[in-house]
Amino acid sequence: MSRYSPLLWAGQPNIIAIARRAGAVFLLTLAAQRNSNAALNLVDKNATAMIRVPGLTIGGVDTMLTVTARLQGSVYVVRDDTEGAPVFYQIDGWHQDTHPMYWPTAMSEQGVSLEAELFSGHLSNRGASVMRTMRASGAAVGDFRGCRTYVDLGVAAELGVAIEYPLREHGLTVARDGDGWYVRVLMRIPAGRALPTVNGVSLALDVSAEARAQHLEGRIAANGIAAAEWVWYVAGGVVVESTTASIIVLNGVENGGGWVDRLELMTHAAP
Repeated sequence: MSRYSPLLWAGQPNIIAIARRAGAVFLLTLAAQRNSNAALNLVDKNATAMIRVPGLTIGGVDTMLTVTARLQGSVYVVRDDTEGAPVFYQIDGWHQDTHPMYWPTAMSEQGVSLEAELFSGHLSNRGASVMRTMRASGAAVGDFRGCRTYVDLGVAAELGVAIEYPLREHGLTVARDGDGWYVRVLMRIPAGRALPTVNGVSLALDVSAEARAQHLEGRIAANGIAAAEWVWYVAGGVVVESTTASIIVLNGVENGGGWVDRLELMTHAAP
């Protein structure tokens, strides 16, 4: 993108947007700025940005991107070289709006939270091939507000892509002696697929207070979980090696496993 200014118009004067390109991968950084008391400039937390990124197309067509810009900044990866379906995901969703280097308070007291897309090699072509992005219902092409990007463990196993999370790269030391960690995984299990494992530990449906609040227990007893639902699963006693500090989520069976959206690593089980 050397022929273009990295500073892009984002539809509003109080949004700064910068893009960088590395091959087929575009890195998009935005932030909503409270730089004056002008009308419509004092955003609360989020603002909607509408951006055209030079060189980026969707399905071969120059397309306006509609995304969310936060006060603490938002960093996205977007690419459209994955079988005609664009992949879009955020790499700093855990940043608090009070400080750009803090983990969310609720999670920092228990552990850490990671989007599933942030595995090692997610920026590579092989890494992108195991990710899928689902736009929100009714969203136009290029509108990625409220989208969900997930990792397909079945495709990862088929292609030999290891889904590993080297937490030390995020500045986290998570080795724990004794009983190990509780790992919650937000997944969807398509019909006919089996649950994956976390560092060799089996996952089970999470029937914590949160799950009960969603009335999952009754539906589990009656009909089971529908393949179209995104549900939390949990594994206890997960050992994270002190030398590598990695979580590995890998079913190891072609066309098996589920679609993984998010992971939470906690010191204790949810109540």
